[in-house]
Amino acid sequence: MMIKLSQIKQEERQLIKCTRFARIYNVNDRYAIKSISTDYVVAPHNPERELAILRKLSVLGEPYLIQLLDSRKVGEEMELLFPFYSLNLHDFMISFYNPVDGVKKSKKFNPYYSLSSSSECSDGNEEKTTFINDLDVNRYAYDFFHQLVAGINSIHEQKIIHRDIKPQNVMLEIHDDGSISLLITDFGISYDHEAPADKLREPPLQKITDVSTSFYKSPELLFGIKNYEFEVDIWALLVLLSQFFQKETNIENFVPSMFDDGSGVLDSGSDIRLIFSIFEMVGTPGVKDWPKVIEYGSKDAFVGMFGEKGDGRYILHESFENQKRRVLNDWMPRLYELNNETQKNTLIDCILGMVPFASEQRWSSKQLLESLSQEK
Repeated sequence: MMIKLSQIKQEERQLIKCTRFARIYNVNDRYAIKSISTDYVVAPHNPERELAILRKLSVLGEPYLIQLLDSRKVGEEMELLFPFYSLNLHDFMISFYNPVDGVKKSKKFNPYYSLSSSSECSDGNEEKTTFINDLDVNRYAYDFFHQLVAGINSIHEQKIIHRDIKPQNVMLEIHDDGSISLLITDFGISYDHEAPADKLREPPLQKITDVSTSFYKSPELLFGIKNYEFEVDIWALLVLLSQFFQKETNIENFVPSMFDDGSGVLDSGSDIRLIFSIFEMVGTPGVKDWPKVIEYGSKDAFVGMFGEKGDGRYILHESFENQKRRVLNDWMPRLYELNNETQKNTLIDCILGMVPFASEQRWSSKQLLESLSQEK
């Protein structure tokens, strides 16, 4: 029988998370309630739009998306009811990072870090600890990526841009046989192209660029291109994929990616640092490689900082062999460990399809899904 919010007693709610915009409650390990204030709305957050998008997606019954069970307005609060899942993908990945000596040590970090690399400081007595990523990539990586692509494709088919793809917004459902299903959640800042209300508050050519989180932000968001589209989710997915295949970190309770914005050092990262990190890893494109940054973005900032011709290292200008080498050696070093060569090569193709700065060249979720479905 489908439960209603009105049937849940106040004493059954256990507060488990509180953010600037919402509170999350656990109800007997069976349900989760998200309570959102409606009298304090800061764009692009909008509880009414979040509810509308959840309703639109929930009727589809898609297996990789969170299901909305009920909703109601109580005073100045919007309440949303979901199934309860105790673990998200971020915490799952963190659980596989183990110190090389088996003992976790506390560390201090220098807030005055450089733009291009992480800095740590020591009081002279502290030891740096390396945390090794022991995630079984052969068991999880390809399957998880396939599920995420399928979920994002379901969202995109409904003309919705999620705008905050990250492991914290992916819940895990662990089945009795040990298999794991992933469910994409949190549509608090999503954008629906088919919703007049969304197009009214954010015209399609003037969308808010202050979306996405830390190093999951795409280049078009970083350079103020307001007519961005579904490709911002594809870039975020690229970054998430890279987290499966990192080898190690010196930062406790942190899952690194192929890019660095300093978020592992301070509470919040730096967009400037992220830009330098992306260009260091992928290469700096010329204006011919990324015309939208000139036509619609921060042209003066881009040209002023990086020039018009690029640095000659842009990944798409290199041979496939060099591209493959950079992916395996520099971007995702644990990709070498995949035993299934077909899956490894498929992932390399997907990675190179997701990485173009020109978003119109980036593979769509449909293209990714078609590639992955040929070999699972």
